Amino acid sequence: VASFDSSELRIMDVLGNAQTVYYPLDEEGGYIGVNSTICSEMRLFFGNNTITRLRFETAPEGKLEPMGAVNHKEIRLEGFDWQTESRPKSLDDLFGPPLRVLPERKTTTATPRAARPRATAPAESPPAAPSGRRGKN
Repeated sequence: VASFDSSELRIMDVLGNAQTVYYPLDEEGGYIGVNSTICSEMRLFFGNNTITRLRFETAPEGKLEPMGAVNHKEIRLEGFDWQTESRPKSLDDLFGPPLRVLPERKTTTATPRAARPRATAPAESPPAAPSGRRGKN
């Protein structure tokens, strides 16, 4: 589930089988280590198109290990396929272009046809009103 502010992603909730492999940075921009966490639910907060904060909501299990103690190929998320070329870059990419407004149709007035005599059916007599009596008249 994702929340947008204007055209930017602000919050994303991962519901069910949330996994992350995250490389946190120190104040100088160097890697602290590798955080690998599994949980039932996760909330990611975004600013300037980057993750600013992660919150592991339900039953998190994880660890932060030093960079040199981790085999980085083995900790990749199974089945994850980073497809940057197909990444949506605008709301139109997510929801399609805005609906096109059709131009107003020009209306023309039809020239009346010449009056032709028409055959008409004879008018039917309205049904007789009930007399209220039964039997002979």
